[in-house]
Amino acid sequence: MDDIVKAADGTLYAGTYSLGMFKSTDLGQSWTFSSYNLENPYIMLIAAHPTEPKTVFVTTNGGVYVSYDNGLTWERVAKDFFSDSELLPGISHFHGIAFDPKDPNRIYVGGGGDQYSPSGVGISISEDGGKSWKPANVGFEIDVHVSKIVVDKKNPSIIYATTQGATNFNEKTGTGYGIFKSADYGSTWKKINSGLETVETNTLALDPSDSNTLYLGTDDDGIYKSSDGGASWKKLSISQLPKKYGVGDILVDPRNSNVIYVATVDYFRLFTVRGFVGDHGVYVSRDSGNSWQPFNEGLGHAGAFALELDDDILYVGTRGGGIYWRKV
Repeated sequence: MDDIVKAADGTLYAGTYSLGMFKSTDLGQSWTFSSYNLENPYIMLIAAHPTEPKTVFVTTNGGVYVSYDNGLTWERVAKDFFSDSELLPGISHFHGIAFDPKDPNRIYVGGGGDQYSPSGVGISISEDGGKSWKPANVGFEIDVHVSKIVVDKKNPSIIYATTQGATNFNEKTGTGYGIFKSADYGSTWKKINSGLETVETNTLALDPSDSNTLYLGTDDDGIYKSSDGGASWKKLSISQLPKKYGVGDILVDPRNSNVIYVATVDYFRLFTVRGFVGDHGVYVSRDSGNSWQPFNEGLGHAGAFALELDDDILYVGTRGGGIYWRKV
C-alpha cells in the first residue's frame, strides 16, 4: 500500500503498487475497487483536491491520472506532455504530486526515470487545474527524480521537493540526490542538503504550527529534522531501530505538533525477500522527535509505507500486508 489519503468529504483512498486504487466511505471498515479506466495500476502517490472532494489525482509509474467522480472513472492527464517526448525524455515514473492549498488550480508533479529509463525531469506545474503543464526545473540537477512534493500551507510560495538521483538508480550515485526548496512557487529551486549524511531523500513533513520545522525521511538513513526551514539538518535517533533504516512516510499531528508518527521499513529485506516482510513498522514521538516509542500493537512485522490520520484514527499502509488502523 503505497499511499493513503483522506479527501475533503471524508472518503479514504488507498493506492497500491500493482492492484490500482481502492476507496472507503466508512472509515476503512470496507473497501471497494476504484480503478475503472485506470490504465496503470502501479500507484505512487495520491492528491485529493482541497475543496472539490470528487476530484482526485494519482501518479503512477507510467503517467498521471485524474478522477472527477470520486474514483469511479479515470482519465490520463496531458498524455502528450507526460510521456516519452523530446520535452520529457525517458519518462516512466511519476511520483511526487501536490496542490497549492490556497489556489488548487496550481498543481505540482514530480517525475523521473527508473533503472530502465534513467533520465529524470524534476518538477512540472499546472496553473489551470491540470489542463496544461510546463516544466519548472531551474536549479534542479539534470538527473533528478522527485519522490515527494510538499507545499507550505501558510505560505504556498514555499515548496519542498525530496529527490533521488536517477543517473544510476541501482547504485544510487546520481548527482541529483537531496532536498530542494523553492520560495517563488516553483520558478526556481535551491538544494538544501547541509547536515545530511545521506542525500537519498524519500519523504517530508512540515510542522503545521511552525513551517520552519521540517521532518525528512530517507531511504536508508532514518529521519532528520530542520528547525530553520531546511537551512540545516540534524539526524534524529530512534534507539529501537538499527542505524540504517528506511522511512516511507512521516505525519505530524495537526492537533498537537509535538506528536509525530513515522512509518519505517527495512528496504533491503523488502526488495530482496519480497512479500509481507520488512519489519520496523510505526514509531511515535510525543516530544517533537527527541524520543520515540514503538506504535506497532497489532501490526505484526509489516514494514510501513503510508500514514493518514482521521481525527483519532491512524491508518497505516503496508507493502503486501494491507491496511491497518488504530486509535491514537
